[in-house]
Amino acid sequence: MKRKIKSFFKKNPARTFKNKELANRLKIRSDKEYSELKTTVHQLYLEQFLTKSGKRFKLNYIPDTNRIAGHLQVNENGFGFVIPKNSNIGDIFIAARNLGTAFNGGHVEVVLFAKQ
Repeated sequence: MKRKIKSFFKKNPARTFKNKELANRLKIRSDKEYSELKTTVHQLYLEQFLTKSGKRFKLNYIPDTNRIAGHLQVNENGFGFVIPKNSNIGDIFIAARNLGTAFNGGHVEVVLFAKQ
């Protein structure tokens, strides 16, 4: 079951799924299999293979080190966004107070201290 779920999320990296949607996609019909699916999904979440937003699960692309490299785009209001090299990770908001001496368009490496 675990291999099946991992494979499914790797094929659908940008989408989020509730347990019921996942069960329908994997053609799981019995209560026993559904219970096993829920347990396995929760275990994958605890192992940080998946991330969770409400009741929806998604493949976790944040590396264990929380370091992400990309290019910085600074807004005229002072804040910026890091556009990661890995396109599967969304843009990362950087508050003006955290920009330091970074320049617009520069190659930067950020360390995430909060996942959202």
